[in-house]
Amino acid sequence: MLGNFFGLRERPFALVPDARFLYLGRAHREALTQVLGAIERGAGLVEVVGPVGSGKTMLCRALLERVGPDVAVAYIFNPSPSPAELLSAISREFGLTSIADRAGDLEQELRCFLLEQSAAKRRVLLVIDEAQNLDPEVLEQLQLLFGLEPETGSEHGKLIQIVLFGQPELDENLARAEVQELRQRISLRWELGAIPLSELRLYLEHRLRVAGYEAEELFSRRAIRVLHRASGGVPRLINAVADRSLLGAYAAGQRCVTRARVRRAARELSATEPAGGLRALGLTGRAALIALALGGLAGGGIAVWSGLASGGWPYLTQTGVEEDSGALLTPFVGSRGPAPAGERSAARAIDAVLEAWGYPSLGLARIAPGEIAPVVEASTPLRVLEMQATLAQLERLDLPAILEIRGPGAGRNYQALIGVTPEGRVQLLGEEGARLLSRSELLQQWNGRTLWLWTNFEAVPELVPGSTGARVGWLQGRLRELGDLGPGRDTHEFDAATAAAVSRLQSRYALAETGVLDQATLLALYQALRFGSPRIAMGGKVS
Repeated sequence: MLGNFFGLRERPFALVPDARFLYLGRAHREALTQVLGAIERGAGLVEVVGPVGSGKTMLCRALLERVGPDVAVAYIFNPSPSPAELLSAISREFGLTSIADRAGDLEQELRCFLLEQSAAKRRVLLVIDEAQNLDPEVLEQLQLLFGLEPETGSEHGKLIQIVLFGQPELDENLARAEVQELRQRISLRWELGAIPLSELRLYLEHRLRVAGYEAEELFSRRAIRVLHRASGGVPRLINAVADRSLLGAYAAGQRCVTRARVRRAARELSATEPAGGLRALGLTGRAALIALALGGLAGGGIAVWSGLASGGWPYLTQTGVEEDSGALLTPFVGSRGPAPAGERSAARAIDAVLEAWGYPSLGLARIAPGEIAPVVEASTPLRVLEMQATLAQLERLDLPAILEIRGPGAGRNYQALIGVTPEGRVQLLGEEGARLLSRSELLQQWNGRTLWLWTNFEAVPELVPGSTGARVGWLQGRLRELGDLGPGRDTHEFDAATAAAVSRLQSRYALAETGVLDQATLLALYQALRFGSPRIAMGGKVS
């Protein structure tokens, strides 16, 4: 296996942000120092901008980890499309329980909270990631919120401090006449730069070390120069090319990544462009993202990271095509001949569930079942949670899903669970259209494998007993809102009472009562809080 070949425990250059791999080079270290300093000085509004893949989200998470316990923090990722929804999300982050749904009422409740914090001499910080997505009317609401003043004066001058992380388009949005006052209040603007060539070796060595690599110089010095030139020093593109280079070196039996190997990886990832054109990768739409997810086409054979979904490593057969549990996985890109039924049905099921979420179709004719997660996660903001599920979990989680259905013989096909009628019949959508099944009919045909598409609305990481910080405080507030945790002050510590409350939530959703806030439990929490996910129940239950 590739991991064993290089002595790695996991993929060192995965595209999914992971705080363990955070490398604070000069540019990011300076940015973090400046932003933390601005917050400490009481600066009202801070803006951090950078292109796609420049490490804004990782920097944002590093900031949240370093803010002291004396600061009340609300963290919003991919902000809501309306002023009321944004204010509601901010209120939830601060642990406020509200039944208000009008922006004016929510703003008044927040003002009362801010005044209470000011009287207690506690600072309040709002951090918004992907702030370039804020609509004009939402920016106006943010301007009103920022304009709230203390009644009797405050040590820091403002009731709330705001840090905006976003792409360069954020500057254009803030230049609108309606929010000129907000723009004028920016006390610090920081633009993230690329990783310089002089730091790239340190960046690579850091990520390799975290992943368990102990040998020396996996990437040659010339390879590092080519890698920097191909990626422009953008962290996400560095990871994409480095990841593909590792796979190519493994397939060729090379224990050192050469400049030729990096050039080839860059060409494969940029498809029709030369290596220097890779900077467009990830910025030109779905095709480039899908190429990233699949790892590109490797010379004469096809090699795919099916481990993207599970965190595992692929292995190659003698034909150069990856296998998973004995079943041949062929990606839809570059495949020849008629598509197997399973691959056609998987593509159709993805589109049906994406439609339920309000996202456009991927338009794929086929997709290997093992590639559903990486392709969906690379092409949309959604995540994929795969489980061997029960009927009770389908009903209680109440979310559209992709179900693996037994086909003729040992075959498999995939159908989208899109609804449950008031009479309790399950509505599935497959290649041959929609059909309704009773509970017993579904159990006869469904083998339990289920893939839910979901979104981590509040960017909450996995939390376990012993965890501490603002995210634990957020969890405690939500559990109290649901009645699973008794009244009291949020301790920001994942103690025994919090674990017991998580277990109660898991019990209601037919999940294993581990007391850990894992992905399945977080999905259930969002459903219990009625975040904006599509529903399947339509007033009925599976009968």
